[in-house]
Amino acid sequence: MKKIFTKLMLLAVAATALASCANDDINDVTTLPGVEVSINATTEVTKSYFGELDGSTYPTVWSGSEKWAVCANDTKVTASDIEFSNGYTTANAKVTFDAEKLPVAINGKYTLFAVSPESQWVSVKMESDFIRFRVPGSQTPSATSCDEKAQVLIAHSEPAETLSDFNVTFKHAVAYGKFSFLNVAEGGNVSSVTIKSKDVALAGRYEYAPSTKTISFEGEASYEINLTTTATTDLWFACGAAAVKGKKLTFVINTDKGKLEKEVTMPGNFEVGKVATFNIDMAGIEYPVVETVVEWNKVTSLADITEGEYVIVDKTKVLPNAKVSNGPGFVELSAKATVSDDVLTNVDDSVIWVFTGSNTAMTIQSYADKTLYLYNTNDNDGVQVNTTSTHKWAFEVWKTGFGMKTNSRYLGVYESGSDWRSYTTVNANNYGSDGACLTLYKKFSTDPMISASTIEVPATGATGEASYTTKNMETDDVTATFATNWISAEVVNGKIAYEVEPNYTGAVRTGKITLASATYGITKDVTVSQAADVFKVSATSVSLKAEANSTATFTVTSTYAATLAVSDSAKWSINPTTVAGSASAVTITVTAKTANAAAEAVAGAITVTRTADSKKLTVNLSQAVAEQGGDEGGSTGGTHFVKVTSAPSDWSGTYLIVYETGKVAFDGSRTSFDAVSNTKSVTISNNQIEATDAMKAIAFTIAKNGSNYSIKGASGKYFGNDSNSNALTTSASAMVNTLAFVSANDITIKGKGGAYLRYNATSGQTRFRYYKSSSYTNQKAIQLYKLN
Repeated sequence: MKKIFTKLMLLAVAATALASCANDDINDVTTLPGVEVSINATTEVTKSYFGELDGSTYPTVWSGSEKWAVCANDTKVTASDIEFSNGYTTANAKVTFDAEKLPVAINGKYTLFAVSPESQWVSVKMESDFIRFRVPGSQTPSATSCDEKAQVLIAHSEPAETLSDFNVTFKHAVAYGKFSFLNVAEGGNVSSVTIKSKDVALAGRYEYAPSTKTISFEGEASYEINLTTTATTDLWFACGAAAVKGKKLTFVINTDKGKLEKEVTMPGNFEVGKVATFNIDMAGIEYPVVETVVEWNKVTSLADITEGEYVIVDKTKVLPNAKVSNGPGFVELSAKATVSDDVLTNVDDSVIWVFTGSNTAMTIQSYADKTLYLYNTNDNDGVQVNTTSTHKWAFEVWKTGFGMKTNSRYLGVYESGSDWRSYTTVNANNYGSDGACLTLYKKFSTDPMISASTIEVPATGATGEASYTTKNMETDDVTATFATNWISAEVVNGKIAYEVEPNYTGAVRTGKITLASATYGITKDVTVSQAADVFKVSATSVSLKAEANSTATFTVTSTYAATLAVSDSAKWSINPTTVAGSASAVTITVTAKTANAAAEAVAGAITVTRTADSKKLTVNLSQAVAEQGGDEGGSTGGTHFVKVTSAPSDWSGTYLIVYETGKVAFDGSRTSFDAVSNTKSVTISNNQIEATDAMKAIAFTIAKNGSNYSIKGASGKYFGNDSNSNALTTSASAMVNTLAFVSANDITIKGKGGAYLRYNATSGQTRFRYYKSSSYTNQKAIQLYKLN
């Protein structure tokens, strides 16, 4: 195949000097309380390595491992190899194109585009004059450089009539920043740093217009940049060009002790190819005092009574855990806890019990004094808190709560007295002074948590929002990152705002969005499940009769819109020629415009092309020879077995049962049919097999038997399968089969039990055999050739 080789050659670029602020072309220098910002004029014109090699210059480098997104006009192509001659100021790369895959020239010319790194490329449209790229909102800078994946470069050539060598120069498409925090409060372990804007996009999706060489914001905005780092000085980042002058930005240091954050007014803008340098003075910013509210949840299920800390309540009376002379006494719940709906807060330690064991044998221990346990005295109604730890309590589900017993006695409040007691007689549905239905409250975990459900999207992609919840932490103390290239997401107003690209893979795919709290060092992976796209035809080949205007049909099912075209419009026509997106089993009718007077079948093809990505399916066409007669599969004077290409009204006749791809036929001369390699080789030409004596000796006779058919070999033996299993039965008497025409390449023979006759092409297992209805499609379809 002819190849076209195109070279990308970077022009050598001298590294520019970064001198002190006094010598730089300063856009703006302003000193504010807590912030110093200078926007310098150091312009980078090729990929940047931001380490100070000699203290004054910023050399340029490719590491040699990056991939570029390379496009010719509106089509992205794959670079077969990229080789670098050196790593500092120039790089030579060779990209190989498949000539057949090149796009159509626009206005008779080609233009070459490249985006580095490839991971940030989104799309290109020459006719609409844009290259789209993405600036990531999550970055991992090094000690001397911003994240490589955020250093977005764009190159494009001038239009040319043919693809040959192009000289192109990469230019930066993003702005850069370097800053340090001063006077940071000590004691916290830093996990990340966040830059936030209220109304100016700092990252997201952007467009570069080759005609005007301008960059503009193009939706999918991110208003913050999160830097994964443990440092607080010399923090590098990349962002989209942003008019932040006079705007307030918030800078946040995320630590295990909480957030340190400060809002500052920016004196200058972030400009493409320039490095903004500034300091943030954090003097006086202290770690927040985190007040954790512990909640106790009302238990509603017996299964939820597990080991943990509990409060035990009878109506409004709560069971204390202290030892007193005559039982534990009782107090009002509201005196020991704040009660709101089914939740308790501010619970006093004196009413907390520790449950250990199962809900059928639970030891109940005082929280305030771990040497004390709850038990009853066995011989009276008394309930005590003492050092006896042998009593086990069991729980039962009652009408509005739980029964709680030990030694066959139930716990409850003595309503006319002033203490808790145990009772031998209770009524779980109508309890009174002789027993109680208890309410239990269980302590929530105080650990910070993020919870979210799986996000499910259709194959066509989606833009939407999903909810997440937090416990024991602030809802907005969450950021979103995504490692999957077909998903983008960010956290907006307590929601996960996501965008999922269309799925063209033909399979269900899953990815994830990671929600994280840098403050607490926790993460939650949210699975994104995307449905499979569908693009299929009901048959890969169809056959038509020999006469003019004969027709055949097949169906197209496609998630995305598609177009159809015939190989020869003078011979064939189809209707319709397009199908809309989400089309399900759209019937396509193909017509042979002329009769076939030749001695051979006429071949053709229909190409179904999915518009979105140019993926193609082919349906082969075949018009029968003139001698073939309608539903009998053809006639050639009785000297051939001829392929059945249309459904007969009666299947009776003499046939070869064939697997064409393997050029084998079922051996009807055998006296036992079920065996490996139960075949004979055949020679097929023009849908015919010569009817030699050897071929007739392996043929089968199909005879009508009521609404069904029997199949008998030349040996006189019959075959079939009366069960829905992988098997084949040889019989001296007729067995039941049904036959159906799916296509010329798929004749179904179905046994009485529901299994299908197919061909197993697995090496070492080749044979004709019945296969059960749940898995028969794993084997090969068969064809029939009828003796004229």
